[in-house]
Amino acid sequence: MQSGLGLGLLRGHRATVDQSPLLHVTLTGERTGYYEDFAAYELLGKASREVWVYDGVGSRHRQKTRGRQPTDHPRHAFVVAAQNHDQVGNRAAGERLSAVVDEGRLKAASALLLTTPFTPLLFQGEEWAASTPFQYFTDRADPGLGKNVAEGRRREVASFGWSPIEVPDPQDPSNFERSKVDRDELEEPYHRGMFTGTTT
Repeated sequence: MQSGLGLGLLRGHRATVDQSPLLHVTLTGERTGYYEDFAAYELLGKASREVWVYDGVGSRHRQKTRGRQPTDHPRHAFVVAAQNHDQVGNRAAGERLSAVVDEGRLKAASALLLTTPFTPLLFQGEEWAASTPFQYFTDRADPGLGKNVAEGRRREVASFGWSPIEVPDPQDPSNFERSKVDRDELEEPYHRGMFTGTTT
């Protein structure tokens, strides 16, 4: 699929969806919710070689077959991430990978991401291990729709075994404010070191 700019970039959303939970499961050991589909360590190797885990195989979590074989595009046309807005925002409190693993595992995730043959996506602030959460937030004009979204979030969070009480109301404007990265962290030795390690 050609982009309008002629760069030949394939929409890599599926690759991103598969790589993020694989790294997360490998580094954290979490295996609840949709993470159960990514609980076999050998899948990380599969995704690194073949792009997608969901390539026409069954999903235990969704109880159906998902995906298809990737087409014959160059590996750099696929975008992969250790974490993205969807994965982080859908956690109960929007915790980034930097909040749930130690520094060594975080560096391992970065090294793996940046040495794949794919195009890496660094999620806002990931390059310095931002400590701010990225919470699920909405701005629905219809209060009924806002309430339905909040209830849906609580149900989804419960499927991971997390407490629905931990889920902030998506309609609360403070979720958006808390989700802004703090660039002043780059002045702190830990974050500056992570930034240097990621960008050099």
